[in-house]
Amino acid sequence: MKKIPFKCFPVILALFLGVQSSYAQSNCNAKQIFTEKACKGDTVGPDEKALFDLISQYRAKNGLPAASLLVQLSIVANRHLLDLRQNLKTLTHSWSNCPYDIRDQKTWPCSSDSPARLGTSYKGEGYETLYRTSTGTASPALAIEAWKKSTLHNSIILNLDSFKDLSWDEIGVAVDGQFAALWFGSAKATGTKLEGGNGLGVTYGEAVKGLSKLLAIEKSSSTVEGGKWQGLSSDKKIKVEIYGIPSEIAEANVRVSVKLEADGKLSTKNYTVLSTLLKNLLPDWAEREAWLQKTLVSLGTEKAAIRTQIVRKIAVEMKNGTGNSIELAVRPVSKAGAKEIF
Repeated sequence: MKKIPFKCFPVILALFLGVQSSYAQSNCNAKQIFTEKACKGDTVGPDEKALFDLISQYRAKNGLPAASLLVQLSIVANRHLLDLRQNLKTLTHSWSNCPYDIRDQKTWPCSSDSPARLGTSYKGEGYETLYRTSTGTASPALAIEAWKKSTLHNSIILNLDSFKDLSWDEIGVAVDGQFAALWFGSAKATGTKLEGGNGLGVTYGEAVKGLSKLLAIEKSSSTVEGGKWQGLSSDKKIKVEIYGIPSEIAEANVRVSVKLEADGKLSTKNYTVLSTLLKNLLPDWAEREAWLQKTLVSLGTEKAAIRTQIVRKIAVEMKNGTGNSIELAVRPVSKAGAKEIF
């Protein structure tokens, strides 16, 4: 029986809302994480409840059945965050006592069999998706925003595409410091195919080439599978958001918001940002400059207009935004061939 690779198939571990441990929780050290019956954070706190509620509401709005919280799996979620903070000190699906490598099939149980390895009574497999913020502490709202922006994570949460025949029976949540974890569990979560997106076909470095003098771009959050970068000009008139993977801006959603000048036009500097970004993302689009100029003119005369161009199965959309601004979005609109996940 094939298992779904941990990298591609995040899962949420479930918690019973408001369940309290019958024994005292301790501040487990780096080794006690794997042996203690109760560590601080094993039970559901306000942040975990808020994140679970957001996930449940999002699924309900999309017509999906409710999944239950399972306390045994919440322990696994919390213990992994403790392990990340105390031992590994990086974002990974590995455990410090059980390394995981997507390229090595022998290591896959280090992820999916975590509930059994930690001695919980949960009999199924667990599959995790992680989030980390680079500033401050992880918030439920920002964590779910990051997952929703990723085609892969969103399809898992909402059982879309390759996951449409699966149903999540249990959900678990853990939030600790910079990290947040979701685990999904299902008796049917074995043997499927994942339709991976082609993405935009460029690296992160290629996407932002030539923009460093115009924008200060920093990484603001990440999952194991990707991250989010934000850029803001010194005059705060242009904001760029990029979601993807450094090696390839796949599962990407590139968004730009630009404030117009008092005369309703773009400044030369901000036009350069849009032009450069489109050139970096779509270097083979011959009509790029002509489309950009024509679209800016049409948006100036039609306030409710939305202009969309499909280039190499990538959607480029521009429209008027709020507060005398325009918005640009670039994202993949097709799927590549299926690749097997286990």
